[in-house]
Amino acid sequence: MIHLALILAALLPDAGLTPAEMDLGAAMVCAEARGASPQDRRAVAGVLRNRMDASGGTLASVALAPRQFAK
Repeated sequence: MIHLALILAALLPDAGLTPAEMDLGAAMVCAEARGASPQDRRAVAGVLRNRMDASGGTLASVALAPRQFAK
């Protein structure tokens, strides 16, 4: 999980994520790309970033939106 949190921190440096949001983001990346390559995990984190930017929402609102990501 720490490695995934580092990926999120690199992709979302200006998002001002709390530790709880970093954990949630890492969990989402893990759920979506478990066993995938680092590039695939970065891609999932990138989708979170793009959706945050597009909606103006928080990582939690994007990650927990109904039927958007794996549980």
